Amino acid sequence: MDGKKGWLLAVLLFFCLSGSASSLFGQIQGSEAVLAGLTTVNIRIQYFEDGSLQATSSEGAQLQSDAEGLLTDAGLKLVDAGEFDRLVSARSYPVAMLDMDVRMSKLPETDLHTYFLSLKIRQGAFLSRKPVVRFLASTWESTDFGAAKDFTFVKGVAKEALGKFVQDFRAQNPK
Repeated sequence: MDGKKGWLLAVLLFFCLSGSASSLFGQIQGSEAVLAGLTTVNIRIQYFEDGSLQATSSEGAQLQSDAEGLLTDAGLKLVDAGEFDRLVSARSYPVAMLDMDVRMSKLPETDLHTYFLSLKIRQGAFLSRKPVVRFLASTWESTDFGAAKDFTFVKGVAKEALGKFVQDFRAQNPK
């Protein structure tokens, strides 16, 4: 039993020292102006609990609602998956996919959960060659992990990551 408690303490110490600061640091991939001109976003949120996807969970719905509110307040137009697919095939349309992946797992014999949050913005890109290659290129990312007592804390971490993206988006798209 003492071995399990020692291991658990080591894991929690690792999370406390390394995971808490990472939520504030979103990273722009490539050029500093990759978010400039972006107008339209499709949101895809996946929430996992103890390794299984919770497709219709209230937590996933809350993350979706928070993301939609922050992005529309920032001036971005939200579209569904069908419209996104149509727009991505139009070569010069400024469209992006926001992927949020949240994974929570209960730590045995404690009231704590570990969490992993990944937020990635991928924009439509094209290579001019024969044939033309269309793909989604990652242009902004944020990752966080750590230990949390409940989902409310993780929801706050997700809002901070989305807030950092909105801040970077507004910096590149002044009104």
